[in-house]
Amino acid sequence: LVLRRIKVLKEIRVLKEIRVSKEIRFLKEIRVLKEIRVLREIRDLREIRVLREIRDSKEIRVSKEIRVLREIRDLKEIRVLNIVQRVTS
Repeated sequence: LVLRRIKVLKEIRVLKEIRVSKEIRFLKEIRVLKEIRVLREIRDLREIRVLREIRDSKEIRVSKEIRVLREIRDLKEIRVLNIVQRVTS
């Protein structure tokens, strides 16, 4: 997926695993998520319903349907691998 509407994602380092409950509070696996702003405009993701808001580098509030983003590999493309239901421990 080429995300044409996402602004600068250069602050993302490694997003190998997001462990998700209904609201993501602590994302220990994420280094820096400062520059993600317009993820709410992603709509045509098969495995992901819409990400409504990403607010803070340590607090992401999403809609309840989102389970797991396994990887973000490129600054211009998000590759969604298997959706695994894991609750933040």
